[in-house]
Amino acid sequence: MLALLHLAQHAPDFAGSPELAAAEMDWTFLIISTLLSIVAQAIFGYWAMMKAEEHDSNKVAAFIMGFLFLYLGVRMVPILRKDRIFNKPIVPRPLPPRPPKAGMPHMHGQPVQPAAPQQAPPAADVCPTCGAPRRPGRKLCMTCGATLPSG
Repeated sequence: MLALLHLAQHAPDFAGSPELAAAEMDWTFLIISTLLSIVAQAIFGYWAMMKAEEHDSNKVAAFIMGFLFLYLGVRMVPILRKDRIFNKPIVPRPLPPRPPKAGMPHMHGQPVQPAAPQQAPPAADVCPTCGAPRRPGRKLCMTCGATLPSG
């Protein structure tokens, strides 16, 4: 197991310095963490067995499945957290410059003329009191309620 872990985390010889050599493995931590994981697996297996009783399933199979699934989950965490390979991000290549916009050909090969600027609508009547625009034919201002002059 240690050999596989060493191979999975092996770095090239030129990367790193001799001062940063791997530390000795702490066996007490390994034993305590293994015992704690077995206790957690047993609790998870017991929970699966209780769920199996509720659903009239095989209790022994449920305990074994709960025990093994948590075992696999606990054993996968170090692999997923430490043994990831971090590659450099892929830098996209720059796109070629776009050609300048030319007039789109219209019928008979004539280029499309740019649209004429829009003219402002004719000045609408406004309320002499508040300055709000009014529609033709209204007698009262919809904003302030003032009487509008006719005409």
